[in-house]
Amino acid sequence: MKAISFKDWESIALRQGSKVSIRKPLLAPASAIFLNIENDFFRFNTGRNQVCAEKMAYQLGDTLYVKETWRVGAAHRFEADARIEFKSGGPNTIIQFPGRKSQSCWRDDLDAFIQKWEVGSGHWNSPVLMPMEAARLFLRVTGIRIQHLQDITDEECADEGICAWTKDGKLYKYFPADREGDYPACPWNECPRTPKEAMQRVWDESIRSKESRKFFGWDANPWVEVVKFEQISKEEALKDA
Repeated sequence: MKAISFKDWESIALRQGSKVSIRKPLLAPASAIFLNIENDFFRFNTGRNQVCAEKMAYQLGDTLYVKETWRVGAAHRFEADARIEFKSGGPNTIIQFPGRKSQSCWRDDLDAFIQKWEVGSGHWNSPVLMPMEAARLFLRVTGIRIQHLQDITDEECADEGICAWTKDGKLYKYFPADREGDYPACPWNECPRTPKEAMQRVWDESIRSKESRKFFGWDANPWVEVVKFEQISKEEALKDA
C-alpha cells in the first residue's frame, strides 16, 4: 500500500470532510510544456524539443494510508498493544501486537517498537517515519491530473480544505479550520480575503527551506500533481491492498 504525507491542517480538514484533494509538486521546470501521460509518466517538453518524463506518484484506484505527525503515547506489555497519538488531534489508534495475555517471550515485536519510538517521551515523530500499522486515515485515489500551482480555482481551494468564514454575512475570509472546526486556524485579522491567498499562505508555510521555495514555492508556480480521493475505512484499504 502506498503512503501519502499530510500536514496537520490537512489531516484536520480530511477528518472534518472538507478536504478531497491534495497537490504534490513535480520536479519538471515550471517553464516546461506538458505533453501527455504515457506509461504512468508525465511527459514534458523542456525546450529545443527535449522531452523529460516524471513518474506519477499515484495512479487511479490506488489505496493510500495517510502519514501524520505522531507519537506513541503509551504501551502495555500485558495487553501487547501501543497507543498512537496524533499532533493534529482527533481519535487515537491502537496497534495490537502478537502475544496478548501470553508469555512475555512472544512480545519481541512490541519490545522493539517501544525501544525504537521512545514511548511516553512526548516527542513528536515526522510523518515520514510513520509505519502503516499506526495509520488511522485511508484513501482511494479517484482522479489524477496536473496543473500549474497558481492555476488553482476558488472551488479547488475549497477541495483542498480552505474554508470560508464570516461574522456578519458580508465580509468573508478564508483559511483552514481549527481542530474543533468552529473557527479559522488563524486570528481573524490575519485571515486572507480570498481562497487563493489562503492557499498561497499554507502552501509556502509548508516549505521551510528558502532554496526549496525558489523551485516549489507559490511564486515559482511549479507543476503539481493533483490527486483527488475519497476516504475509506481501514478494512476497505486492507482488502484492496
